[in-house]
Amino acid sequence: MPEFHGMRHFKNGIWSVSQWTGRELKEMAKVLLLIIASEDNEVVTAARALLDFVYLAHASSLKDTELAAMENALRTFHEFKIIFWQYGAVSTKKGFHGIPKIHMISHYVYIICQLGTPDGYNTETSERLHIDFAKLGYRASNKVNATKQMALYIQRLEALAMHESYLEEQAKRFQQEQNIQEIHQYQQQVAPATWETIDEDAEEWDEWYDEEEVDEDAEEEEDIAFGGARDANVDDIPAGVRDVVREGRSASRDGGSWEQEQPRADDPLDQHPRFHPVPECHLAKTPTTRGVEIGEIATMNLACGLADDLTLFLRREHPEQARSIRVSENVKLNVWSRAQLFHAPAPFKPTEGSHINVVRAQPAKIHRFERVRRPLRFDTVLILRDKGKSGIHRYQAARTRVIFTLPAALRHLYSEPLVYVELFYPMSNHPQPGTGLFTATRALKPGTNLRDCEVVPLSLIQMTCHLAPMYSTLDVDDNLGPITSHSDLLQLCRTFYFNIFATYALYELLRHWGQDGSR
Repeated sequence: MPEFHGMRHFKNGIWSVSQWTGRELKEMAKVLLLIIASEDNEVVTAARALLDFVYLAHASSLKDTELAAMENALRTFHEFKIIFWQYGAVSTKKGFHGIPKIHMISHYVYIICQLGTPDGYNTETSERLHIDFAKLGYRASNKVNATKQMALYIQRLEALAMHESYLEEQAKRFQQEQNIQEIHQYQQQVAPATWETIDEDAEEWDEWYDEEEVDEDAEEEEDIAFGGARDANVDDIPAGVRDVVREGRSASRDGGSWEQEQPRADDPLDQHPRFHPVPECHLAKTPTTRGVEIGEIATMNLACGLADDLTLFLRREHPEQARSIRVSENVKLNVWSRAQLFHAPAPFKPTEGSHINVVRAQPAKIHRFERVRRPLRFDTVLILRDKGKSGIHRYQAARTRVIFTLPAALRHLYSEPLVYVELFYPMSNHPQPGTGLFTATRALKPGTNLRDCEVVPLSLIQMTCHLAPMYSTLDVDDNLGPITSHSDLLQLCRTFYFNIFATYALYELLRHWGQDGSR
């Protein structure tokens, strides 16, 4: 399974997981449908319905239509669940009646209507309290009539906690009184004029210190997040990147905005508002590698056509200078290994809050013994293509290869950050039956077997996405050897599923567009 930032990659498979917790199950659910996509259609339909129910129940706010969708998904699951019993996947003696959670989910919609959404509840809470309120108390008892001793143990813990809070409050009051007395004594000893001077100097010092502290914290956050050096020569960085960095220091994590889609003229019945993300793109202050020749970048990042495609991009930007523009492989670029997209809370789900997408373009790290220390990570993204189209169809899937800026000699042609991407053909017109997922196919240059690539502004990347292989389209080549956890399946397969279950935010967005593919 290709990697995706923020999603766990089971590189050794799931059989090595000795104990499944809620976190592992959530991560497994993100790829479950993609793994069984080629199985019996009834299995896929039942699994998709159950995933829809789980993802809807996760939301922090639910409308009546979403509650109805949960009921519909549950009915679909019960309609097709018999297939699991037929395949022997249900091993309890009572069949599905021996699985309490299947009965429990039938009460979710009613309880949500009575008590609100379940996002504030967590099974880990009761598990943690079980240790404090049961295990520790039992261990402290003499194991005879342990229940009463456990209750007394908890009462004593509560009494100690209350007394500790009382002592802390008294200590604060005593310290405040001491400080006030010291201030009064000092004011009586120091002349008023001298005191005013000291007071003004102290305020000026505090103001300067606060500003320095904020600046240092901001720089430290950037350096930790991106691995940048703080003593970099900022003048070597293009103005576009410097502006992005400065905005990033003062911007909150709620950066970005949302754009409303124009109503569809071809369908007067479908006029409900649709919103699309317009994220803020942030780069590190310092490039990951500075002044690298295009020829070397092409080898490291598997971007063979970078020089030619960069030439085409600059010629499109400046058609009047097309004949004189030519980028050679000796040109040196500043390269970043990652960028961040800051998304504001969605207007249709404001309670979900903001989120961040990370776009990576990292070549593989090879150990000195020729072992893979870190696999290559070239993330897939959605690039804005046609604002006249609706929903997912206004975007084109692509895979990042290089995030870079032009050198100073070429910066007059384009000063903003750029990204070199491998393109996919536009998304399928309709979701696949069963899975309800859209598909995308690798784009090839006309008349060749070479990948279609392009240089585009980094600002055109609107969000990251997870593309999972349609394994039936795997290009089998005996020379490549067996597929391992380090195999690049985005190069080995032709067609891919657009995984809407990769993140909850992406699932909510596709539902908002009416393109989630649910029954």
